[in-house]
Amino acid sequence: MHPSRTSTETTSLNPSLSPASARERESFLVGVTAPFSPGCTRFVKRLKSAREKTAEVIACFAVSDVFVMRAWGEILAVGERVMMLCDGLGELTRALGVSLNGAVKACLGLGVRSRRFCLASFNGVITNVDFDEESDFFPVIVH
Repeated sequence: MHPSRTSTETTSLNPSLSPASARERESFLVGVTAPFSPGCTRFVKRLKSAREKTAEVIACFAVSDVFVMRAWGEILAVGERVMMLCDGLGELTRALGVSLNGAVKACLGLGVRSRRFCLASFNGVITNVDFDEESDFFPVIVH
């Protein structure tokens, strides 16, 4: 994905996370390493309370396909609260500088993945980025 393009929401094949949707509100963009993995599932479940507290928009993405992200969202019962997005080729992941090479752990055979992180923005301006240190697969920095 080119940095000027957007991910595709899993409920349709049309781009839905545009710069306009992030304006005039607090938003969170969350990257996860592997949908359905125990650590990433816990990470997304914690997002539900964040939405209730302050965020108007929460989007979760992974280097995966639209069908996996849709199924994972259904199992997690995130409904409309969390947009489940895919970054099929890992272009957004690389553009954000959060890519990991899952092939390092040969037994997993994951290839390029996103580090687990949460990016907060207000009115379209990034205000904070935190990385999850409890990675299932990789050593990741900071809280």
